[in-house]
Amino acid sequence: GSVTYQQAWDVESRLAVVTNTQTSQVTRFTYDGDGARVKKVDASGTAVYVGATEVLINATQRITRTYYSAGAQLVAMRVVTSTGGNALYYLHSDHLGSTSLTTNSSGGVE
Repeated sequence: GSVTYQQAWDVESRLAVVTNTQTSQVTRFTYDGDGARVKKVDASGTAVYVGATEVLINATQRITRTYYSAGAQLVAMRVVTSTGGNALYYLHSDHLGSTSLTTNSSGGVE
């Protein structure tokens, strides 16, 4: 089966709300004065974005993802969890600049 989403945009033409019409799950986005996304709220919790850091907070844990760049190229991501996890991942780009492969600090494909 297919899934249908209903989208709503704010006055600045930014995506503000996405609703899955089959499950009624709603995702809401908040932006700062410069138009950068600063918050996302959905069924998985609340994600806050500050620069290159994303913090997801839900009922059971906190996950912090910090992204690292070399120039304009995204090269790594560190994931730290409130349960004690701390992992570094390397992001490998394809010829278009999109991340096409993620490896862990031991070189294993994720």
